[in-house]
Amino acid sequence: MSTRLGRLLAERSYDASIRPGMAAARSTGACSGTGSILPRAEPDQVHVQFVITRVHSISTNAKSYGIDGYFRIQWTDPRLRFDTSSELCNEPEPLLWDLNRDGKVWLPDLYFEDSTKDIIGEASGQYLGSLMHIYRNGSLMWSQRARLEFKCPMDVTDMPWDTQCCPFRVGLYSQQADTVVLAWKAEEQAMLHWQGKSTSEWTVTNVLSRSTLMEFA
Repeated sequence: MSTRLGRLLAERSYDASIRPGMAAARSTGACSGTGSILPRAEPDQVHVQFVITRVHSISTNAKSYGIDGYFRIQWTDPRLRFDTSSELCNEPEPLLWDLNRDGKVWLPDLYFEDSTKDIIGEASGQYLGSLMHIYRNGSLMWSQRARLEFKCPMDVTDMPWDTQCCPFRVGLYSQQADTVVLAWKAEEQAMLHWQGKSTSEWTVTNVLSRSTLMEFA
């Protein structure tokens, strides 16, 4: 499978530095370099979900908390469609893509606001704990292991009857909202398996999600 997937990239002159929407605009002649006014490439839609496996390192002194789990990140890249490829059209979906073995594809550039530590599996150029699914229509689902720690503005005045609201913010570092739109999945699916997660002193009681457009000068 690895050889055929690599051949698919080569045949389509796949460039992982170009986002899917821009590649689609170029393929239709929108970026032909003729000097004419170029149509605006559609922004790519990226949806993110986090599956919680463990909550840990909650510190009222450091005002921080830790969370382990893995991201599920979904988007569509028409360059990776294989429903019309004579060589791959009969393959069962999804195809499993190894980022270390089969070559790089375009990835959204995620960052974590107010994080004090983030380990998302990449070390020495290797993607560890990573799995990519590619479907016939070019949609992708990237599952990536993560270990994160965040600041949390705790107020323990009412301890032990207090409730703390700790943020978990993920955004795009090098990509702007007019090129890539990042959003949580539907309200009930943004964070999975949080029920029952606890430490010896703290228990997760609720999760709320919202997608916000932030502008920086």
